[in-house]
Amino acid sequence: MRVGECARVDVPDFELSQGSLLVRNGKGKEDRAVPVPARAKAALDVYLRPARPEPVHDDRQEALFLSYVGRRLSATFIEEAVRGYGLGLASA
Repeated sequence: MRVGECARVDVPDFELSQGSLLVRNGKGKEDRAVPVPARAKAALDVYLRPARPEPVHDDRQEALFLSYVGRRLSATFIEEAVRGYGLGLASA
């Protein structure tokens, strides 16, 4: 999944019961379903229940991934977070 696609994912795009994620307007402006591995599915389930509601200040906010102030995470932020996580694992 591309970082820009990840930043555009909304809560309704994630089908927890089916273990899939709908990527809208991906490469070539195509929609596609992406399977979500069991480990990622479990993490998203935890995130959606106790964690995500915390920063939601506007009930109309549909973005899956939010900042601590309740706004959609940018592709740049996600990219930097993943890079930082990867660097942390490399040095461990």
